[in-house]
Amino acid sequence: MVARYFYGLGAAIKLSPLMIRPEFKDRDDYGDAHDLLVSWDLEHWLKIECKGRLLSFPPFKYKTLFVDRVDKIDRDPADLYVNLNKQQTHIAVIALEAANTGSRTQYLIDVRGIP
Repeated sequence: MVARYFYGLGAAIKLSPLMIRPEFKDRDDYGDAHDLLVSWDLEHWLKIECKGRLLSFPPFKYKTLFVDRVDKIDRDPADLYVNLNKQQTHIAVIALEAANTGSRTQYLIDVRGIP
């Protein structure tokens, strides 16, 4: 759904390959830094990490929104983080560019409908 949304905006899409870990203990060796790449010029690509949550929005009424594990963001951050709502009708787009305010980092959240 997220890839279709960006494709509808005119972006080229590259999906990350599916990796299945053989055992739970190997989980750290099978993580990814993003779920898809999008580009509008085929030269510059944005890394997008997608999450699905059982949250209902709009309206967006939450004080926090899970983006990803801190160690993954510190190691290889995506350019955008996208959360799909429970109804699969809207996405929350969270930009990487964040303002660090004291002990927490706050992200810009833009809720958009999926056509």
